[in-house]
Amino acid sequence: MFEKGYTPWNKGKNNKEISCKSCGKTFKVNSYKAKFRQFCSYDCHNNWRKQRSLDDLSRVKKCLFCGKEFRRRPQESDRRWYMERKYCSIKCCNSDPGKEHYTFPKGQQVWKLRGPSPKGKDNPNWKGGKHQMANGYFMVYSPDHPSAISRPYILEHRLIAEKCLGRYLIIEEIIHHINEDPTDNRPENLYLFPCKGAHQNFHHSQPKTSLVSNII
Repeated sequence: MFEKGYTPWNKGKNNKEISCKSCGKTFKVNSYKAKFRQFCSYDCHNNWRKQRSLDDLSRVKKCLFCGKEFRRRPQESDRRWYMERKYCSIKCCNSDPGKEHYTFPKGQQVWKLRGPSPKGKDNPNWKGGKHQMANGYFMVYSPDHPSAISRPYILEHRLIAEKCLGRYLIIEEIIHHINEDPTDNRPENLYLFPCKGAHQNFHHSQPKTSLVSNII
């Protein structure tokens, strides 16, 4: 791999002695690692981090209920003052009869949790309950319709056909636009097929027969 007589660049250069910051043991590293290496192993590094958290008195707090001292978690360092822990455990938090909601400083707005958004006409984004899909068909907001199971919108031409027939359509029944314009939902332009197969047979038949609305 290497030519004869080649010597690696770091051979014989592990001559920098460093003292471990945790256990005090001396170990040798090369000149590059000596710039940032402080520990002899990962275990020493982890032990030093644990001891540092124990020596940090700013993390020690006193429970408001039982008076027991506890240590703040490291992830709570960036939390706001009203989100910091005041009790050593959930039991003390629920057992404190004098627990009150924390007051906010003057001028600071209290954040309210958002509840379920209003539906229908009470929603601020209400636009009349009717919208057009990409394929041209219109959908109408009808939450009380029997077919409104997964979502409260029903095809407008099916609602018009049901109003003319005086009954609800079953799932198998298909409403066909005679002039094949999905935006023309006049009763005179709607034809009822008993099933999906009959609807497909009509489209594949040659020549096509002229239809007259059968829902009026």
